[in-house]
Amino acid sequence: MSGSAPIPHAVSWNLTERCNLRCAHCYLDASQRSAPQPGELSLDECLRVVDELAGINPGLVLILTGGEPLLHPHLEPIVERAAAAGMTCVLGSNGTLLRREAAERLRDAGLRGVGVSLDSTDPAAHDRLRGVPGAWQRTVDALAVLRQAGMPFVVQPSIFSWNRHQIRGLAELALRLGAETVNFYFLVCTGRGQEMTDISPEDYERALEEIGELQRELSGRLMVTAKCAPHQKRIVHQQDDSSPFVAGYAGGCPAATNYFRLAPDGAVSPCPYIPSDGASVRRQGLSEIWRDDAQLVALRDRSALQGRCGACEYRDLCGGCRARAQAQTGDPMAADPACLYSPAGGAEARLAPERTFGGAAEFTLDWSDEARARLERIPSFLTAMVVTRVERAARERGLDHVTPALLQSVRDRSALAPRRTP
Repeated sequence: MSGSAPIPHAVSWNLTERCNLRCAHCYLDASQRSAPQPGELSLDECLRVVDELAGINPGLVLILTGGEPLLHPHLEPIVERAAAAGMTCVLGSNGTLLRREAAERLRDAGLRGVGVSLDSTDPAAHDRLRGVPGAWQRTVDALAVLRQAGMPFVVQPSIFSWNRHQIRGLAELALRLGAETVNFYFLVCTGRGQEMTDISPEDYERALEEIGELQRELSGRLMVTAKCAPHQKRIVHQQDDSSPFVAGYAGGCPAATNYFRLAPDGAVSPCPYIPSDGASVRRQGLSEIWRDDAQLVALRDRSALQGRCGACEYRDLCGGCRARAQAQTGDPMAADPACLYSPAGGAEARLAPERTFGGAAEFTLDWSDEARARLERIPSFLTAMVVTRVERAARERGLDHVTPALLQSVRDRSALAPRRTP
């Protein structure tokens, strides 16, 4: 695309506000409705959006979510169009509606994985949060369906004060259920979540330290990450600056720099927790919005970060959560109120190019056609890192030609790789 804007490597698309659950923390304030809300994009509009996304970056990760995306009447053709364009298309679901036939159809359409919400080791506690009795068991049943369909899946708990002590138990549960990854999401008080109390900065610190311990302990068996808590990079760096989990996007939180969100009516915003400033795919092309929208452009200027975030030596590695800053202070460039770290005034911690997501790939060796084809299946945010690591491994072995076998060998040794071959 033209202009100096970075390339988005991930897009989260709330396809619908419809949902079969009534979750206490829903940022979209989704509810149980019998029909799509007026204003949701039509199938033709959705397919046009997919084509526009492919024009910006055909290798991006497209996250289709809701509400509950399984209630969207056109989910399958959207998946099929995105997969045909080369995107890594995944689903974010509560899982309770997923049946074997639907899982197989979506797999055959090109879906690459599913992220499923599971918030407690205690079924009753999960059901209270999700607002429907029996939700926990139906979600667990859905994971069995995904295993049977050969569909990789991720378990995604949201962390609150009442389940903060279950982090280890939830990771162990995800491992037993067959997940490749557990993503712990930290609350941003928006939507119905405005009525909820976030955990304290002290509890954030302890929770993220525990997640760092689990990353090391479960390496090679389960990937363990934190979401909407970019200061985990600082904590992991402090624990072990050689950890593969220090890798990430330059600038930390990817909102507006490598990522954006689409709402059911086509509105565009930096992330699901930051309201749109009015940008919409019904009024402008996506490429123009991504390049020129004032809200997105402003958030890219990390030199404008204020308070402790602006003065912090981890500004480039972390950058703080911009949505949480806006939700709690009204200013997206304010210090992240969930972080208690006091900047030490040392040298700024920066990611090396081989540890930075989203860089430009530089090929210096010969790659076989098969290896190139396999590389194209890797999400674009990982391509440069993979090329760097694979070519380094080739040189260490005295090779000047990259094959699929070498790619697999490097993948098998990576702590950041899923356990299944794509």
